Amino acid sequence: MSTVAIISGYYGIDQYISLNHINKNFTSYFVTNNLTAAKKAEKLGWIVCFDDEAPVSDDKYLSTMQGKKVKALPNEFIDLSQYDYNLWVDDKIKISDKMLINRELPRLKLNNNKSSLRTHWKSVNAPTVWRELVLSLEQPRYKEFFDKYVAYINKKVSEGYSDSGKMTACGVILRNNRDNDVKQMFSEWYEEIISSGLANDQVSFFFIRQKYNHLISEMLFPVNYSQIYMKKLIDFKNFIAKKHFY
Repeated sequence: MSTVAIISGYYGIDQYISLNHINKNFTSYFVTNNLTAAKKAEKLGWIVCFDDEAPVSDDKYLSTMQGKKVKALPNEFIDLSQYDYNLWVDDKIKISDKMLINRELPRLKLNNNKSSLRTHWKSVNAPTVWRELVLSLEQPRYKEFFDKYVAYINKKVSEGYSDSGKMTACGVILRNNRDNDVKQMFSEWYEEIISSGLANDQVSFFFIRQKYNHLISEMLFPVNYSQIYMKKLIDFKNFIAKKHFY
């Protein structure tokens, strides 16, 4: 039987802490540099790994960049040697852990892939990295770096990458914890994040995915029971509307 660890984290000041869920079925680790977040995570049953080498800052860009390493390279913060797989979840995302892992792990193995991520739902009709850039402009912390994103994208295209392709939602990542190719892929992703200095890691992963697409399996939506309910409700309303009007 495969063993799985769940990992999440938070860097920054108290104001933006949003962790509010408990993972009951799997061992869960929470990495943070914030004492309040650490205490909250501990009360919710997470095993806390406190990063006292990263000073707390009220600069959202700096805090965001501080949290990139644990997302891309959790093994450098936590001893994950006893686990076959790990599941990263952004602290603002609520998952139904047992449902998600029991669904996605067999699909990952069946597809002979090493990592599972979702295609970004807002880019389905416009599969291009420029779509992600447009969406980024909705957030001030990305908007101020607009010129830097444009320069980065143009640089990657000049290196032979395409600006068209699947845009990935990187908030939930299931990966094989023992595969060297997977470790290389996420190591390169972290290097790309740091070298580019871009806080929106989905832009850099867009190009990483082109190189390592053979290692990636499509993660299904939804990721929690609330989303299952909403999806069924929407499907039912669409069925009724179609039956009535067509």
